[in-house]
Amino acid sequence: MPEIHLPTKQQVQEIKNDTSTILTNGVGRIMRTQTFRTPGVFTWSKPSGVKKVLITAAGGGGGGGAAGVGNGLAGGVTSFGNFLTLSGGSGGSNGVGGAGVGAGSGGSVIGAYGAGSGGSSYGQGGGMKTKGGYGAGGGAASPGWGSGGGADYVIDYEIDVTTSAVTVTIANGGAGVGAGGDGIMIIKWFE
Repeated sequence: MPEIHLPTKQQVQEIKNDTSTILTNGVGRIMRTQTFRTPGVFTWSKPSGVKKVLITAAGGGGGGGAAGVGNGLAGGVTSFGNFLTLSGGSGGSNGVGGAGVGAGSGGSVIGAYGAGSGGSSYGQGGGMKTKGGYGAGGGAASPGWGSGGGADYVIDYEIDVTTSAVTVTIANGGAGVGAGGDGIMIIKWFE
């Protein structure tokens, strides 16, 4: 008959400590998400017991410019109450790609053969005359004109939420021959 060895008091305590660590770090809890994709102002209500959220979001991308149309406009601001503000990308103009903001990249100037695209952000920059993805710059339409710049963005940015409701603002992309991509916000939390 095989010998049976029971754990020592120290081993039992180590197992309890490990189990406690696993439970407090999110294992056994369910991750919830809420996504805002439409420009506008909304309210996010914090579920009971939630203290922290992870935010993935982008401001509005800048619009692309074109001869005969003019400069693209800057994208708007996306925000999570007073906790987080993400600026929009700049619009493209004659000879200048729109500046990227924060983590967003700048738009390029269209060459003689139509090469050039909007600056990227959370989404991909738009090609010639096309709208950018979420937070990305729109494409320009004329050689020598600049595409829109990408907006500032964050991925899984942790915030301690101290209020029961938070105002969420989702930006419009900047107008242009290739519009800047609208903002987006994905809120994640554990319950």
